[in-house]
Amino acid sequence: MRVWFDQDPYFVVNEISLTPDQTNLTLSMGSSFTSSDCRIMLSSDGVSWKEISYQGATTYNYWEYISVDFTLAAPVDKLYIRLAPHGSQSYGINFDDLMLSTGPGGQVVSLETVVRDYRWAELPLEAYSTGDYVVNTHWATTVVSGQHVRNFTYCYDTRRHCPLWIAHPQHACYEEGSGRTNVWAKDPYMTDWQQAIMYPIAGIEYVSLYSPDLDVQWGRGHMLMSNYRGGAGSELNAQTFYSSNVSPQAGAAFNKLWNDAEIWIQDYYVCADTLYCVSGAYFENENTVAKDATYTYQGVRYYIEEYSKDCIVPTHYYKLILRTRDGNTGKAIQECDASELISVGFWFSHSEVDPVSNSTSPTLGPAYMKSVKEIEALTGFTFFPDVPESVKEQCNPSDWGY
Repeated sequence: MRVWFDQDPYFVVNEISLTPDQTNLTLSMGSSFTSSDCRIMLSSDGVSWKEISYQGATTYNYWEYISVDFTLAAPVDKLYIRLAPHGSQSYGINFDDLMLSTGPGGQVVSLETVVRDYRWAELPLEAYSTGDYVVNTHWATTVVSGQHVRNFTYCYDTRRHCPLWIAHPQHACYEEGSGRTNVWAKDPYMTDWQQAIMYPIAGIEYVSLYSPDLDVQWGRGHMLMSNYRGGAGSELNAQTFYSSNVSPQAGAAFNKLWNDAEIWIQDYYVCADTLYCVSGAYFENENTVAKDATYTYQGVRYYIEEYSKDCIVPTHYYKLILRTRDGNTGKAIQECDASELISVGFWFSHSEVDPVSNSTSPTLGPAYMKSVKEIEALTGFTFFPDVPESVKEQCNPSDWGY
């Protein structure tokens, strides 16, 4: 078996049944990795993990038989074992003949699970409905593993008729399926008058936002990318097509940067510990107005009068991300100190020509990065409230592959 080092992967053996007298155990395998190349972790629930110490191979990529003796401080019904690569060796970690057996006992491992009432790490401090702002969370079931999980939380501005932010966790379990649902729909927690109508209504299938003074039909842009919730026909993916997760988007430069950021985040930043994300809209002014509930028929623009209303188009969009630096600690964000965490933001002008590069085809890079603190100052929201301020002051492109 080989596990590569890219994207903080891990290998898990799930739900090994144990009897109450099986507390002295030995884990053994053939391996070609040293103890500095891989963490071996144990859990009684698959959520909270404890690392154990062991003596690995003498040198990397040299096969040896290794074993580690340990004693469970208390009996558990189920045992989970996780091998988490740690480093950047050329050939990943290789192992075979993984075996758990009763043994003489050794280092004592406490797998007692403690229920901690942590807030979700991705949630802004102001995650509650007030005034024109409606806040709700959508839940769904993962496509393969069948876990009931929070999908995303949104804050929707019912005056501007646009999402202000979408907060969501990102982990491999959310990406188990493939394809997209493509069923644009009304958010069930809001009325037609509260949300921008970019979904079928009054018998009209394709409905959009349109600015008559600019002659611009705005694209239906996902705040939480549909592909982050793969699974055509699944509730997990279908919820990304709710209007609460959709905003008016257009402009060659913006579309390229936004799409590049979405892909880069998914391909390079998602980790075993979970990546915590916020995607948001910012209004420097309210100069750009669009009408919702519009459609075209035989080249003529129509408005569904009983539904169409003014919607404000954002001037900027942003993305914020937070994770553990290592990506494979098995710890909650709230259990980490500042040195174990990294965060950053991306800030984009919603425009045809990018003002940073003066280009319609800009390249994503450090020029578009800001600290979380900078974006807090611009938006008035408090993001990632459970982490030290020094983490939110970071803007280190090298932490993110630049």
